Amino acid sequence: MQIKKIVAKKRVEEQSIPRGVLADAKNFFALVQSHIDTSAHNLPAALNAYMIARHTMPRNLSREEAVKELKILAELVSTLNNNPRELADAEHLVAKRLGQFFSRLAVISNNVANIELARGGDWWSKEGHITYFRDVW
Repeated sequence: MQIKKIVAKKRVEEQSIPRGVLADAKNFFALVQSHIDTSAHNLPAALNAYMIARHTMPRNLSREEAVKELKILAELVSTLNNNPRELADAEHLVAKRLGQFFSRLAVISNNVANIELARGGDWWSKEGHITYFRDVW
């Protein structure tokens, strides 16, 4: 089940998100958190993850507001698949924002892929990469 279906049903099921995709999302948010906490073992990766995450958010958010929102999204991601439940209203709103976050991430990824392809690069398979974010989340 995709995040859109979780939002539509207001329910998290076991295996709502494919295991590999969820592991990638958890790793992404762990990198973001390690940058925020200045505890990163891989500083370049943590900084890149934070900057990517920050670019998916409204520009008018302060750093503190963005950090708070990223922590809220990461908390929801950490509970997906292992706790089937009906979503409370507040958690349902977070699930909607998580879907929007990954939709914006897909747009950013599309832009980066277009730039790389225009430069003659083969950074990622453009279609496979964009489909991954758009269809799963």
